[in-house]
Amino acid sequence: MNKYPTYKPSNIPWIGDVPEHLEMRYLSQICKEQLMRNTGNIETNVLSLSYGKIIQKKKVTISNFTVEK
Repeated sequence: MNKYPTYKPSNIPWIGDVPEHLEMRYLSQICKEQLMRNTGNIETNVLSLSYGKIIQKKKVTISNFTVEK
C-alpha cells in the first residue's frame, strides 16, 4: 500500500484515516440509476442477486411465461 504524506479522518469507523487529498462523496453524486426497458427482448440474460452474488441464468420464453433454465 502506498504511504501518503498526510492523512485525515474519514469519520467512518471501519474505514479509518484516508489520504488528505481524497474527496468524500456519496455514490449518488457520482452515479445514476439506469432505468432501461428490455423492449424486443434484446437482452437475454436474467440476472439474479442472491446472498451477495450475481448469478446469470438463461431465459426461455413460452408464450406469456418466462422460465429459467
